[in-house]
Amino acid sequence: MLRSITLLGPDHRAIRTPLSVFRIQQLAQKYELEEIIEVIDKFRDEGTNFLQPSRAVRVLTKESTVDISHESLIHSWERLRQWVDIEAKLINKFRIILSKVELYRVNEIGLLKGLDLDLAKGIKDMRKFNAHWVSHVMPVDEMQEADYVNLVDEVRSYIDKSIKADEELRQQQKKKALRRGYAITGILGGIGLISVLINYYI
Repeated sequence: MLRSITLLGPDHRAIRTPLSVFRIQQLAQKYELEEIIEVIDKFRDEGTNFLQPSRAVRVLTKESTVDISHESLIHSWERLRQWVDIEAKLINKFRIILSKVELYRVNEIGLLKGLDLDLAKGIKDMRKFNAHWVSHVMPVDEMQEADYVNLVDEVRSYIDKSIKADEELRQQQKKKALRRGYAITGILGGIGLISVLINYYI
């Protein structure tokens, strides 16, 4: 949750990105609104006060805006800075895969292989990888929610095609290796038989 309201800015410094409770729920996934609010409340308790609004606002709703209480917390809170760094690395990985998708779309490259494919698998398996997350970390004014959904579907499709092609290639290589093994075994067996016959007749 805290990673969603703190991101790296253009100057590579962590910045606050206030969000509504509902938006945080969309990004967190698989959690009810009440569960999200319960966690937020713990971070805005007296003596903690990491998040705004303060306890002066007694009850949060899905429209309530949540923010880090002070910018200095980002720089003094080691764990939060680690979370921000992790999020930044995930975003960079997604940008790399997205650039591959854009090139594939115009037939400039083929499917993913090797390290690029390994990177893509990590993105695909990431629980938070959905249209809500992409629109949050890569906002584009001209794009609507449906556009982000289509973009995520395109990325997933490209990764799935790459995984399928890689698996088929591995199966072909495995079959070739087996056939090669059978051929070598046959040759060695034939040589052995010839050797026996030669010894027999000599």
